Amino acid sequence: MKKIAICTLFISLLAVHSSISFAEFEANEAIDQLSILQDQLNNKSINERSIKTIREQSTKLRASALNCIDEVDPQVQALKDEIEAIGDINP
Repeated sequence: MKKIAICTLFISLLAVHSSISFAEFEANEAIDQLSILQDQLNNKSINERSIKTIREQSTKLRASALNCIDEVDPQVQALKDEIEAIGDINP
């Protein structure tokens, strides 16, 4: 059970690091929250209820990060397309 929570936390960390801070999602705040959750997981006397709570919190953070990515993805793609178009122009 603890391995599942750690895996969920790891996936959440990846999502946070790969996202852009936008809208209501604050990457730095999420990283701080994930750090706190990691400290809780490292507690040797952790119980099943604590692991479940940590998993739920990290899943919510991951969902927020994915929503942020979905919101900014069209803008990122538009900027990439612009850069590509500008790069094709030879003065």
